[in-house]
Amino acid sequence: MHLEAENNEEALRSINSAIQHSERHGTFEGKEVLYLFASHIYDLIGDYKSAEFHINKSLQLNQSYARAYIGKANILFNQRNINEALLYYQQASQVNEQPDVAYISENSTLGIANSYNYLYQVSEHYDKKDFYVMA
Repeated sequence: MHLEAENNEEALRSINSAIQHSERHGTFEGKEVLYLFASHIYDLIGDYKSAEFHINKSLQLNQSYARAYIGKANILFNQRNINEALLYYQQASQVNEQPDVAYISENSTLGIANSYNYLYQVSEHYDKKDFYVMA
């Protein structure tokens, strides 16, 4: 709700409160989602150190959580670490048994395409036709 209203400060306060309350319950199924949401909010406000901390915590809780790999890739992409972002987009696409509603294949493919597009746009070292082969 707060994110839809572009109230990042309130969204951050809410998700951090939820994370704090979740610590009383130890590890439980779905806890990684809280850290994914927190990392997304930190990414939106440009606090990449906190975004990476939270996305790494999400992946630590569930190494099979493809959305977290896409989140990690998005954070890296936003910092212009494109080659590393590509690795995480590709890793997300290789995680098995993800719910169809997560659109992992679509989101990872889009991330890969955007990464190659960015590399193409900033490229001065390569013949641009080579990027069509890489993509």
